[in-house]
Amino acid sequence: MRRRLAGPAMIILLVMIMAGCTLDADPLRSSGQASAAPDFVVGAPESAEGALLAQLYVGALQAKGLSAGTEPVGERADYLQRLREGRLALVPDHTGALLTELNPAQAASTASEVEDQLPEAAGPDLVVVKPASASAKVSFVITKATADAKQVATLDDLAKISDGTVLGGPADLPRQKYGPEALTAIYGARFASFRPYPDSAALARDLGAGTVSVGAFSGTDPVLAGDSFVRLEDPEAMVLPENVTAVGGAAIKANPTALGAIEAVHAALTTQELTVLKSQVGSGEPVDKVAAAWLSARGLG
Repeated sequence: MRRRLAGPAMIILLVMIMAGCTLDADPLRSSGQASAAPDFVVGAPESAEGALLAQLYVGALQAKGLSAGTEPVGERADYLQRLREGRLALVPDHTGALLTELNPAQAASTASEVEDQLPEAAGPDLVVVKPASASAKVSFVITKATADAKQVATLDDLAKISDGTVLGGPADLPRQKYGPEALTAIYGARFASFRPYPDSAALARDLGAGTVSVGAFSGTDPVLAGDSFVRLEDPEAMVLPENVTAVGGAAIKANPTALGAIEAVHAALTTQELTVLKSQVGSGEPVDKVAAAWLSARGLG
């Protein structure tokens, strides 16, 4: 016959079981430190270039012994607010578009003018990292077939083909000083509508198919390689310079090591290299491995 557990023994056993269940159910204990947020959260825009630059920054920060990771971000106005609030440390950007967002009334036209105006426009809560020589200045592009058939070579010629057609480009293009309104005011181009594209490959496909008549692409976009498309000249210098830069919040401003790591990336990054890196990512190579290899080759990773 089995003996029954005495009252005190039963109580001790129950306490041990409950304690074990509580510890096992504790998500912090079961995951250790894996759930802890990194000290430097780098915003990764949804574009391929944005994701690549974010990984370059993370790798450079980690090489300095700093805790860093990425987090997806959306439109510029949103991530600037998150930077001001300290929820992000850093986000890759481009000089002209950033200046236009920070100061819509700016009148800069050259790369040096844009760079000189950025610190004041950013204000006390943000820091703009010294830009790279790598430039992603926007190009307006048509198919070579259209260029040949309609004799279109510059933005001055857009009026010949724009009526009743669709302009495609990044979602924030209408807010830029070189957006649809500027094309109308400066060059007389009048499009029936604008279609936003987060993916330049999709824009290139639709441009080739005739779904859009003109596309706005980053100057470093690999889809423009070859002779299928023609970049239109900009005789009035409507498009602002778009050198690669990064905008940071309090965490970057307060840490010279972190700021120096990002500046070193920019000092080494050229337009040609950025185009090659984007091509590698576009061909299917993992963005983190592409970034790590580039950093390692330049002694930054």
